[in-house]
Amino acid sequence: MPVMDGYQFVEEKAKNPTLATTKVALVTTEGNKKRLERMTQLGVTHYLRKPFEPEELRALVTELFQGKA
Repeated sequence: MPVMDGYQFVEEKAKNPTLATTKVALVTTEGNKKRLERMTQLGVTHYLRKPFEPEELRALVTELFQGKA
């Protein structure tokens, strides 16, 4: 992202009461468990690690929009 990375975005989103409950799913190469735990604390509900199969992304998006996530 040109202005901030996903971690910075999630931190900023958590500070905004209007956006704080908005679901966020990340597509990431992040493997650091502490950073992933922190992102979860800040509101990330799901993430996909790169590389991933298109079917995995489709299933995640379907789950999010059906309210199961």
